[in-house]
Amino acid sequence: MPHISHKGTPITPFREDRVKWNQDWEEDIAWSLRTPGERPIDLIRDICLHLATEESEAEMQHMLAWHRELYGRLCQALPSLAHAAAVAFATNDFPKKWLGVQASVRQEHILEALGRSCGEEDYGDFFRWLCDELTLPFLQKGGGQGFLDLLKHFTLDDYSLIPKEPIYLESSHWYPADPAAEPKTAAAYELADAEFNVQRSYLIARTVHETLRSFLGISNQATKPLPEKRDVAKSGIPEMIRKFMAYEPAAMKKIRKQSRRYSTHPGPRVSLCESCGISESPGGERFMRCKACTEKVSRQIYYCSRECQRKDWKRHKIICGKPMTVSESHESAISAKPIPSTPGLIGPPVNGFKRSPALVYQVNMLNQNVADDVDYLLVTRTQRVFRCKIEHPGEKRAFRTFRDMALTTGDRQAVAAMGEFLVKGPGGAVGLLGGCVLGGPVVQMGMDRQDALDQLTREFGFHVESAVNALERKRADGLTWVEMELLSQG
Repeated sequence: MPHISHKGTPITPFREDRVKWNQDWEEDIAWSLRTPGERPIDLIRDICLHLATEESEAEMQHMLAWHRELYGRLCQALPSLAHAAAVAFATNDFPKKWLGVQASVRQEHILEALGRSCGEEDYGDFFRWLCDELTLPFLQKGGGQGFLDLLKHFTLDDYSLIPKEPIYLESSHWYPADPAAEPKTAAAYELADAEFNVQRSYLIARTVHETLRSFLGISNQATKPLPEKRDVAKSGIPEMIRKFMAYEPAAMKKIRKQSRRYSTHPGPRVSLCESCGISESPGGERFMRCKACTEKVSRQIYYCSRECQRKDWKRHKIICGKPMTVSESHESAISAKPIPSTPGLIGPPVNGFKRSPALVYQVNMLNQNVADDVDYLLVTRTQRVFRCKIEHPGEKRAFRTFRDMALTTGDRQAVAAMGEFLVKGPGGAVGLLGGCVLGGPVVQMGMDRQDALDQLTREFGFHVESAVNALERKRADGLTWVEMELLSQG
């Protein structure tokens, strides 16, 4: 049975005609945004207000459990996306290739990704309605720059850890509710706004990731939707929202009356360990349940072992045996892991600096190789990666002064100084100061100067070659900025 749009017309199934399916969705999204009372945020709020006024506290808690689940999925999905983007930008020159193909080629990959994310009649097929960014005009604007901007937006600075808080993409059509205006329904408004932002951000991030994977020729097997936890599946909230959104406003009253029936909808049930995430094996040993959550709030929290239960207590105690709030659902969604305190790690960006995906790759690889004392990773146009190590201790110390400033602040003078030293030609002051007379690291490793300068341009987002050339023209005494820094340090 085809999905019915919000204006009452059927949407062509994806498997039947992906182009027409996308056109139907884009028309439905545009209609909703220009029709009073039909904006996605308004109807999401309507659903939550309905639960707050007509349903029990238990049903609100079921929806919070569902929200907590998706919040956790978004946090877990972002490191994988960030890693894929960083590698593609740093070693595959993805932006140049993406912008260099015809619009029809980009469209095929976008439609493939939309099909993977929300074309198989799962919840994404309904929540795409919240995402006017998932349209061809938006993703193709600027010759494909719209997609690249989304990809950069969702790139974490550190993809080695699952973040406690995700990256959101707030809608230009969203406005935060004023709890003071509706004190009796403040909790419902808060949940509606949180759910709106999480659903949008999760679906957009997932589609962006699948577009990248499709362009790189990677199948969608590794990013199938995760199974729902038992407590989420049994509530029937997703099914109720599915029905609620599929009807015109005139039918809303009837749907509201039927919603209690959906609260007992069986749905698929999977018991997942709250701590390690493994699923219960059919016919195997049953997982333990938190007794307090089961008896006091009808929430099903499973653990595969006493050890997992013990490890998860610091997080679980936030909600154990008591109703959740939105903030508590977020705080308890992800188990925070301690950040390594290894000396020499490059810290997060400061002063509002946003690292490019290529620079995120550089920083993460340097931190992963901190024990090997790597100073910089250089990538050739043939995707060969060189680990640059500066042997002279003084030069290493001076180089890292500029490197760390460039990586954390994006300071252009620091970037130029770093680049000038990396591509320095043979001879001159390097040998006089105790280093190798063969030149800078690029020359010593037999790399192409242009490759290194192009890499720095991809990483820092400005024409580094011009800045380096300007420094070289001023170098009458043969000293690079790095070498002058070394002399100043004594």
